Amino acid sequence: KFEKLKEKFTGEFSELEVSLRKLSSLYRNIPITDSMKKNWSEGLMKRKSAWYACLVNTNIDVLLLPEYLESRQSRNILLKKETDQYYRSFENFDLLKNKSNSELFECILFNEDSNSNNGFDLFSAQVTETAKCPQKISEMFENWQEFDPNTNKLEQLVFEFFEWLELNEGSFSGQRQMVLWLNYQFKKLYGAVTGRFNLEEYLFNRSKQEGLVLETELKGFLEYLCEEVNMNLDALKQNYKQNIGFENLKPNQKLVANHLFYIGFDHHFPIPIQISQYPGFKSLLKKGFISISDFGSKPEFEKYEPIMNTLLEKGFIVPVEEGEMYYCLSTKSANSNSRLMPYINVSYSSNALEWEKFISQYEMKDNKVVEMAIEKIPVMEIPEFKPKKKKVFFG
Repeated sequence: KFEKLKEKFTGEFSELEVSLRKLSSLYRNIPITDSMKKNWSEGLMKRKSAWYACLVNTNIDVLLLPEYLESRQSRNILLKKETDQYYRSFENFDLLKNKSNSELFECILFNEDSNSNNGFDLFSAQVTETAKCPQKISEMFENWQEFDPNTNKLEQLVFEFFEWLELNEGSFSGQRQMVLWLNYQFKKLYGAVTGRFNLEEYLFNRSKQEGLVLETELKGFLEYLCEEVNMNLDALKQNYKQNIGFENLKPNQKLVANHLFYIGFDHHFPIPIQISQYPGFKSLLKKGFISISDFGSKPEFEKYEPIMNTLLEKGFIVPVEEGEMYYCLSTKSANSNSRLMPYINVSYSSNALEWEKFISQYEMKDNKVVEMAIEKIPVMEIPEFKPKKKKVFFG
């Protein structure tokens, strides 16, 4: 049955795979700090953990979630136990490399009692076995290992998950490992950005629907993943624009900044440049242009001039007059598939470096260098339940 579904959804899987790779590459290359990326990619963890608890434990009512989502605290013992376990399990993901699927089943779920009994050490680099993989699940994993090696990795992941779900009669109770395994495999294939996928809420809503056939479920899941990818691509773009002050840029500056985002910031200097020694050049690969405000003190200008000349000679940058003079990535080097092609005739000030004219702007600004926008990516606003007024407790 999976072979027939594989043939029917080959196109959808291929397109989704390309989109996921693009999102993964963009997240990896986007020029913002690692801490900002981490905060953003983990911004949904509280919401994911809440829906996970409701998904794997049918004794937890969704009406308990508002209090938890408001403060990550809950007076309900079951909700607290499930969410804490979810967080601890995620924290151990990096320790699960090179393990088979059967081994993942046995240790992906953090269990405080099991770890305590085995002398678990917070500073060790090992995870503890917390369950035994059932024979039928182990055999399923082995069968998928023998599947067509040319199968798209995403296809195999999705089909494997749905067969596992089918073996467990559509339920996650008693096998919480399924949800964690799915998150782990997405992260393994496409990186930390998949932490933005609220798989738990989707699966919870899906569990409330009855009479769904496998083909319908598969189609719905692929559509959901497409929506998640597009939503996060848009979110990254908006965060990037805010980070560089896009609305305040000039038309040609907006053009090259959009181009850099479109190609996933996969743009490299034609010559070796130590950014640590020439920090001013960082702006070229971040925003697509370099202006007088990207340099430090005036004495530093001299060391940049020979490199700027080389970049100009190689057609990597061009001087632009747009209210002020700055240098941007050259559109003349755009290939036939580039989005810059329609703008290849943008007029530049000249083919010369015009270095003196460029640095003279430093004097015009009364020796005050304009600072770049603060590099801060805001945590995305997550729709949550309306907060309740806290009661005063005397005691």
